[in-house]
Amino acid sequence: MHDTRGLQQQTPWEIVLRHAAGEMSYPAMLDALALWPWSPDRVLDPDCTEPEQFVAGNWHDLDRGAVRFGYLTDDDYDAVLVRIR
Repeated sequence: MHDTRGLQQQTPWEIVLRHAAGEMSYPAMLDALALWPWSPDRVLDPDCTEPEQFVAGNWHDLDRGAVRFGYLTDDDYDAVLVRIR
């Protein structure tokens, strides 16, 4: 079954897997990942050192999956990061 959802409806993991399956070019994958609505890490109360004050952004989802399992190299990860900053 072919996924016909638009890139805006796909998760970053799905985008990376589409590239790995040959359904998407490398530049298209980088563009799609750069356009994803990433949320940054944030600290709820900068004066507090309790761990529950830290809220991780969703960027770590890509790092934990795609890079860890070899679907993206560190250079690929950096290329996306440069585009979103």
